[in-house]
Amino acid sequence: PQGVGALASVSLTGLLLAGPALVAYALVAGLAVLIVRVIATIAGPFSRLAGLLGEKETPRLWGFMLIGFAAWWFVWLLTGPIRNMIVL
Repeated sequence: PQGVGALASVSLTGLLLAGPALVAYALVAGLAVLIVRVIATIAGPFSRLAGLLGEKETPRLWGFMLIGFAAWWFVWLLTGPIRNMIVL
């Protein structure tokens, strides 16, 4: 993660703390996954039903969101940094 790289690039102390920080990030991420799985297990068949209902629509939704994000970024790039370089 960016937090580990930033920590490692600050100083020698940051370089020493980057390893334990990476382990801590991995443990927290694993714990978050376990908590979500326990909640899904408690919900039982309703969780499986919700997963089956979104099976085909989810990739399409991600695709549309990424297209929108790419268009937004492209417009920002043309109106922001590139325009500022041309005007100077």
